Amino acid sequence: MQRLTLFLCAVLLLVACGSEPAPTVAPTPTPSPQALLDQAAVAMQALQSVQFTITRSGGPAFMDPDGLLRINQATGGYAAPDSASAVVQLAIPGSNIQVQTIAIGDNQWMTNVLTSAWEELPAGTGFNPAVLFSPTEGWRPLLSENLSELSPIRQEELDGQTYNVLEATVQGERVNALTAGVANTDQPVTLTLWIDPTTSYIHQLQFNTPPQRGDEPSIWLLQFTAFNEPVTIEPPQ
Repeated sequence: MQRLTLFLCAVLLLVACGSEPAPTVAPTPTPSPQALLDQAAVAMQALQSVQFTITRSGGPAFMDPDGLLRINQATGGYAAPDSASAVVQLAIPGSNIQVQTIAIGDNQWMTNVLTSAWEELPAGTGFNPAVLFSPTEGWRPLLSENLSELSPIRQEELDGQTYNVLEATVQGERVNALTAGVANTDQPVTLTLWIDPTTSYIHQLQFNTPPQRGDEPSIWLLQFTAFNEPVTIEPPQ
């Protein structure tokens, strides 16, 4: 009996010595809201190209001071360092129309609303989405310096992928750059940002601006796709 007891003890000792505890994997820490925005600022500023869609719903927003050209959507592409092209869907009294726009550095062109012929515009006066990527007006200063009242980060699934989502407040004068000059307001605006946790690219951004006419605010949705896929932007023929 004593031998059996010693044998069992030896077996148990060998088993105990031969087994190792399963390794523990430390969870990936969630960055702070500002660290998340800083990472997104670097990633977006470094983009060589991207496709974008800017959609306005809710109350109207106008591209002209007379309030005749109501913008509905702009779809186009950006190529570093300072080129962009877009097709802009507009509504005028009694009709829906579209215009095309190209910006390459300080040179800008837009098709005429009535004739569809290309016209060169004075620098800085046309619809130019490339301003989003300007080192002085675009993503880097916006995300790293201009946002306040940051919310906690939450995870949200969108289009089958999980994104880091947060809200932040930005002063009205910075909203102009977000929509290439068509969403002007002097009031603070709350942004909601969906950020890819792997690449730090902004997948989409949404905010509201106060009514320009009537009581309904304009709802703006900026969406970005095809990151760093080739985009060719040339002057109009």
